[in-house]
Amino acid sequence: MQAIHVIKRLLFGNFSVLARLSVAVKQIVRSVLVVVISYVSTSPALRNRLIQMISYFPSLRQQLVTIVLNPNGSQAAFRKSRAVPPRIEDLSPSARKTYTDIKLAIENKGK
Repeated sequence: MQAIHVIKRLLFGNFSVLARLSVAVKQIVRSVLVVVISYVSTSPALRNRLIQMISYFPSLRQQLVTIVLNPNGSQAAFRKSRAVPPRIEDLSPSARKTYTDIKLAIENKGK
């Protein structure tokens, strides 16, 4: 496949080309994009111009946002983490009261 066709597909949101690439190549592309995005972020004029241009391609924009928010590419960042309930003994008296009030409100709402 010619490079121009790959670029055209990416610009129009068809990322099936990237799905065919090996994990190593994806990681290299991702790291290059992170460096480029970091450089672009330092120049307000360039950043504003590119943001304006990329606004025409919402799917590409979303992919870049995903890369910016998760530069390592791990899926763990997108998993919902469960909050560990605090040990009540470790809380200050006012925080303990607030925690107890909220817990009671949640229990009463369910009834």
